[in-house]
Amino acid sequence: MRRVQALVHLTARKSRAYTLPISGRCGILLGSRCAFGGLLRQYCDEIGRDSASIVRTHGPDCRVFDSEADLKKWLDSPTGGSLWGRGDPDEYVRDNFVGTAEQVAEKVQGFVDAGCGEFVLWFRDFPESDSLEAMIRDVAPQIS
Repeated sequence: MRRVQALVHLTARKSRAYTLPISGRCGILLGSRCAFGGLLRQYCDEIGRDSASIVRTHGPDCRVFDSEADLKKWLDSPTGGSLWGRGDPDEYVRDNFVGTAEQVAEKVQGFVDAGCGEFVLWFRDFPESDSLEAMIRDVAPQIS
């Protein structure tokens, strides 16, 4: 946690953007991400910087499926799941914008609620555009 605090403190002093951490890499659950926003605001207040001047970003994998059965089939395939090794598929799905449109929208909304203003999505079905189109057509309209 001390490293994370040091990183957030450095972000407050020097950065234009701040990437919100994800569970699998930092051991934090979505509900705790708001605590990092509070820590960033605290450090910005200490140095007289408007914390709103720092853009919150997130860069997860993204794959939108028509059904949970399609998701499971993909996870079980040689090209499914994490690009960095097989790992736990449940953690991979939890930590990325992977699932049905409703599931992905819920995850995106959690990041928006935590102050995320930009997403850099890694579409796992590239060069196909099915997930990109589903994000535009099915997910984005659900985000407030």
